[in-house]
Amino acid sequence: MNFYQPSTPGSTETTPNRFKQLHPFFKLLLLIAAVLVGMLISQGISLLLIAAWYGGLNVVIEAVADPLKNPKIINPLKWLQLISSIGSFLIPALCYGYLYNGDWTSFLKLNAPQYKGNYLLTTLAILLLLPVFSYVVEWNEGLHFGPFDSYFREMEKSAEVLTKAFLHTTSWLGFGFNMVVIALSAAVCEEFLFRGTLQNLLKEWFKNEHIAIWVAAALFSLFHAQMLGFFPRMLIGAVLGYVYVWSGSIWTNVLAHFINNGLQVVLYFFMVKGYSSIDTDKTDSFGIIPTAVATLIALVVMWWMYKNRAQEPLACY
Repeated sequence: MNFYQPSTPGSTETTPNRFKQLHPFFKLLLLIAAVLVGMLISQGISLLLIAAWYGGLNVVIEAVADPLKNPKIINPLKWLQLISSIGSFLIPALCYGYLYNGDWTSFLKLNAPQYKGNYLLTTLAILLLLPVFSYVVEWNEGLHFGPFDSYFREMEKSAEVLTKAFLHTTSWLGFGFNMVVIALSAAVCEEFLFRGTLQNLLKEWFKNEHIAIWVAAALFSLFHAQMLGFFPRMLIGAVLGYVYVWSGSIWTNVLAHFINNGLQVVLYFFMVKGYSSIDTDKTDSFGIIPTAVATLIALVVMWWMYKNRAQEPLACY
């Protein structure tokens, strides 16, 4: 296989351009390598800092195995997740964008959307689709995964325990920290990598934005390693993928991702504080008819975004 794609006649070979001419397969391998290296380094640094603060790695190991056993370790684990997200997702995405054309702002589409109403449309779409996402979650949890079923369900229980340990707080300071770690950092870091970088790479490879969107969405879901939530997470990833293409800006994706994660943080905190009786673990809060109506309105909103889709090239600022 040729490492490089045919170059444009008369083009100047600079370092970023040499990277740009690599075959997408090798770009993907380099991106995966960058993510793994970033993950190892960032998690290593985080673990060393936590171990130094708490007096040994054994405390960290016990906390990860059973986070509810030592609640005091939860905040350090949140710092670990925050630093790991930056090192594993954000930095590799920025590096890839720079190597691609020397300007990560244009590659990742860090410009504001051409149609400013996309911020409002994105917010409406993600909120209106929450009921149907909830039903897809319920359907996915009812699937049987053959010989791996018990293993996947154990993984899901472990993830659920850790998630609840992260979400549980009674202080407004803890709530604010959760919004930063679970909503803001996840929205920025994951969108920069999976939509801004991986989806663009796959579009270059397959020459088809729909294939790129759905493959990136599937990989986005697989990366979370929770098969009982694979399909709803892939569906959310696909919606975010189309929002990215139609708005022409990564910030509409960050907003949608932030709303999706942040709403869970808000509802759980309000439930703990006694401000709300909504149980975030249940999916029977929505009826079939309201869900169908909300989904139809969401499709109309997304159709409007499609009709007002960004036109290339985009000005970056």
